[in-house]
Order: sequence, then structure tokens, then C-alpha cells
Amino acid sequence: MRKFYPHWFWLLSPSLLAASLGSTAAIAAPDITLPSSRPTRWLELRQIQSQVTYQPVQRTPRSAKLGDRLRAVGDKITTAKKSSATLIFDDGIGSVRAIEDTILQVKRLQIANGGGRITVLAVPRGIARLQVRRFNNPNSQLQIETPAGVAGVRGTTFGVSVTPDGKTVIATEEGSVTATAQGETVTVNPGYYSVIVPGKAPTTPILVVPDKLCACLQVARLEEVEAGKARIVAQVEPYNTVFIEGEAVTTSAGGRLDQVVSVPNSNSLSVVVRTPLGEDKTFDLKVSPNPWLLYRQAKFDEAEQLFRQQLQENTSNADALLGLGYIAYRRNDLPLAQQRFEQVLKLAPNYVDAQIGLARIALRQADKDPEFLTRVEQILEKQRQVQPDNLDILVFLGYIAERQKNLPLAQQRFEQALQREPNNIDAAIGLGIVKLNQEQFVEAKNLFEKAAQQTDDPVRLQEIQNYLQQIKEKTGDDR
Repeated sequence: MRKFYPHWFWLLSPSLLAASLGSTAAIAAPDITLPSSRPTRWLELRQIQSQVTYQPVQRTPRSAKLGDRLRAVGDKITTAKKSSATLIFDDGIGSVRAIEDTILQVKRLQIANGGGRITVLAVPRGIARLQVRRFNNPNSQLQIETPAGVAGVRGTTFGVSVTPDGKTVIATEEGSVTATAQGETVTVNPGYYSVIVPGKAPTTPILVVPDKLCACLQVARLEEVEAGKARIVAQVEPYNTVFIEGEAVTTSAGGRLDQVVSVPNSNSLSVVVRTPLGEDKTFDLKVSPNPWLLYRQAKFDEAEQLFRQQLQENTSNADALLGLGYIAYRRNDLPLAQQRFEQVLKLAPNYVDAQIGLARIALRQADKDPEFLTRVEQILEKQRQVQPDNLDILVFLGYIAERQKNLPLAQQRFEQALQREPNNIDAAIGLGIVKLNQEQFVEAKNLFEKAAQQTDDPVRLQEIQNYLQQIKEKTGDDR
């Protein structure tokens, strides 16, 4: 009895990769000798859904209609969003369906000696789904070319799906297909698939379990990273394709999704997962607010609520403890802030942001607790040995030197930081303080005004304004 496999193996997508071009997967067919007289061949449109454009080579494109034929090299059709078109082959071997947002173009339509039919189509974009029978003539050949390579069908049934980053899935329904990359070849037998990641060899063929093919999406993280942007971390089956807000996105060989994407005004994302069978499932996902964005906007109550929620979910969440520490600092509750930062450092001893938090507290308490300032300086100097390129450490060692009245060392550290990062606002303010103490008021004013242009943080702006007011009082300049 004939064994049937899932219909999805017919799927061919925009970067199909199965016949060797360089180090891509390879399915070879013999060269065919063509007769001198070649009868006309064609593909004919038999089904049209919604908006489909028909464009014979070197002619003006128009709306497609039933019965239109692709005959010459360069003839093509283009499907729009939520549109599709089905064409039949003139030799009766089957049909090809162009799914939405697809270009299907003729590259070669010929008849070889012995009656073999040579059909080469190009799919530079989109998804083409083929349903063809086995060839009766051994000289027949059917290929699909894409920007990444060629898929060849000759006495076998298989499917190839490629994501935008070139990750390729090759699956076989009948017969066998060889997949080759990086000098290694695997044979993909019926009911198996292999994954090829650009620059790597094909995976060992994996058994397909049809009952488990699904448009599954497991979201591990979805939150704002900046205004209008969100990071999504999720998992799909390795053979699936993912679309976010209508755009295809890349996944790893194992199906991991990790992308920063634009977020619509609705503050939600539309994520579509498409199986090789062509079935879609849409997920409308709510983007979680980022408490650090709220913190930077001085919305401390809202930020605190979110940090506390994170801490309830995981009492060892160092990032949430850090956030609560900085909120306490901004509210001038220095003992609580110090407690939070020290809790963070017990969980993560090298967490620089917590070390900087302690440095901020020590700087404010330097007059009454110079030993605490010295202890924090030692912590930062030790961390600098581990992270010599960390600018935050360099800048705050500059602030400590300034509070210890070592202005030349403080100036040196701030200038080093600004040479590496000219728009570092903390270094600019620190150097401005040094210049203010050295009574170099013009330079100090320029530094503070430059820093003010680089932030919209109301607390930082008020700090800068206080220094500018000191300059006015010392110089009598009200401009």
C-alpha cells in the first residue's frame, strides 16, 4: 500500500535552496539535449483570489484574468497581500500556487529530445506551493530558482522552506533528496527533514510527526526596550516561519526567535506563525511596559509597581532589586537604596550598575562618611581590573577623585571618558564641576549647557541648572 505523507512537503518558499549553488543543498538532474524545433509551452492561470498582477515580458503589467498564460522567459505574475493564484502546467503534471506577496516568473519552458519537458521557474519573493506527479519521461525536469539557489524535482516529492536569513528546511515525502553544505552531504528519506543554517553543515535528518505539526508560539519575553520598540523572545517549531506585523523575521536553526521590533500605537504585536503546510495562526500579544523606561521618565510609582511584580515572580531578580534601589535613591531614601544595591551585589558581585549606585550614595555622604567613599572606590578599582573598558567605572572614579579634592586626577578621568564617548553626559557634568572648582567658568558653562542638550531627565536638568546658577552667582553674568 502506498504510504502517504503530509501535504506540506510540497511547500516551496522565497529563498528555496535544494540544488547546489556554492555550499547550498543539492538536488541534481542530468543535462538535457534540446531538439532544434521547440513547440510552444505555457503555464495557465486557473484560479485567482483578490489582487494578482500579470506581466508578460517587456509589456505593461495589468490585472490578471483566468486563462492568462506565462509563455516567454521573463513572463511573471505577482500576488498582493491576502491574494493568491493557481497555474497549471501544459503537460498535465500538476499545478503551482503562488501564495500572497509572491513573484512567480518563467526562466525556461522547453521540450528536450525524447519528449522530456524542461520547466524552470523563479520565485524571487514569497511562497510557491507545487503539486506534481512523478515524471513519466526520464528526461523531464522541473526546477524552482530563488535568490539563494535551486530546487529540482525529478522522480521525487519534497519541500524546501527558507526564512529571510537563509535558514533552510528540506523535507522529503517520496524518494530521497540529498542536502549538501560545507562539504558534507546527508540523505533525507521519506518522512524526514533536515535544517541547513548558512555557513554550517546540514543537520542529521529529523523524523516529522504529522500530528505534531503546529503553529505553536511560546513567548518567554515581550517588553519595551525604548519608546516604540519592543524585544520579543519566543520559541517556534524549527520548520515554521514567523511574521511580525506582516514582515517575515528570522529564527535560529532550533526555532528560537529573538528580535527587537517596532510596536504600533496599540502597544500590541500581531505575530503570525506559518507551518510548512501553509496554515497560519495569529497571536495578538500585549507588550509589557518596561519599568526602566518609566523610571527614566520619572514615573517612579509606576516603575516601582512593575519592579515589585517582577520581584514577586522571582525573589532573586537582581534587575528588579536594582530598580527599587534607584527609585529609593531618587526619593532620597539613601539607607534603603544602599540596602537594595548591596542585595544586588550579593546576588551578582560584578553588577556594575549596583556598584555605581553605591558610588552615588557614597559621594553624597562623603563629608560625614569618607570611609564609605574609600570602600566604594576600592570596589570600583577592583572591578576596573575586570572591565578596563567600562566607561561608567572610569567616570565615577573621576567623581570620587573630585570629592577627594584630587582635581587633576578627576579631570584626567573625565577627559579620557569624553575622548572615548564625546556625548557621555556624566563625564561632561563631572568635567564641568572640575572646571567650576578651578574657576574656569566659561569652559564649565559650555560643558553644562552641552550636557543639558543631551537629556530630558527633569532631575538631571535641575542638577545642571543648579551648577549654571552657581556660575551666574560667581561671575555676575545673567546671560
